[in-house]
Amino acid sequence: MSKVLLVYEDYADLMNVEATLKRVGFDVLGVSSEYSLADQMLGFNPEVVVGSGRGGKVTTLGVGKRLKEMTRWQGKSILIFPANAKPAPQDLLKIRVDMILEAPVPVMRLVQVIARLSGQDEGAIMDRLNKMSLDTQGKNNQTGGGVSRTTPEEEAIFVKGNSEEADAAEHVEEDSERRRVEFRFGERMNAADSEKSGFSLTSEEAFPDVDLSALERELTGGGTPEPEKIETFVEEEPLSPSGAEGNPQEELAKAEAGLKAKMARYAEMTKDVKVAPKSTITRVEARRRQKALVADWDTENLNKLDELRRDFTKALFKK
Repeated sequence: MSKVLLVYEDYADLMNVEATLKRVGFDVLGVSSEYSLADQMLGFNPEVVVGSGRGGKVTTLGVGKRLKEMTRWQGKSILIFPANAKPAPQDLLKIRVDMILEAPVPVMRLVQVIARLSGQDEGAIMDRLNKMSLDTQGKNNQTGGGVSRTTPEEEAIFVKGNSEEADAAEHVEEDSERRRVEFRFGERMNAADSEKSGFSLTSEEAFPDVDLSALERELTGGGTPEPEKIETFVEEEPLSPSGAEGNPQEELAKAEAGLKAKMARYAEMTKDVKVAPKSTITRVEARRRQKALVADWDTENLNKLDELRRDFTKALFKK
């Protein structure tokens, strides 16, 4: 079978596609980083490369650009872009791609495209995949008998998961079993007490119009209920303006006087500083001044001096 290299950002999609391709006979290798693509291409040498990612360690455009740099590789490439993604034409010219798909792509459709690009019998592979799915459904129906016969206690059991989930499920079952035992034990104790005393205090439905809590306090010698405590509230007198917080008008006057003093000190410090109103000149003004300077130059004399410098340099470096 053909070799397929999967470069996916989503680990769940990677495992799903890899398992499906292996079921129909493909030799599959999955990676979750495009930076190791060159090493995997050299060691695995796949016939088809599938790239899918939106950022992080894998991007669809990044996979296409890295594949275009591998000029000696003669396989096919499938790139899966996110939904509603519109790559620029300049980016499409920099990638190597044989088939462009839009996410989300069904696994059956992806298997069909891979089989077509790798030159395999597309119909036979799809028939095999459909047959495997039907066999799996038939086995599930046989094991379940077609009818769900699980009890509420059995539904709380985890069918799959790691050891931590299984331990949590066991703790839930133990707690429920302990509560059921305590409830049954409490019922038996209440029944025994009712047989001794001649009446039961556990059922509220038997005495709907009787305050069972008050009756229980009288029987147990709890005495009369305590009288209610009456709370008294004392109105607080408002603070006078001359209290601990001070007069706001006086604080405002002090702050204004301090601000005026700071402004006076700043004006005293900056009175000798002179800032030119126009510290720079414009480009037009600079050109005008340059032309005014050049107009006073003796151009003939300057040209003669330049010619003499060139002759001196030539004579200096002459062999």
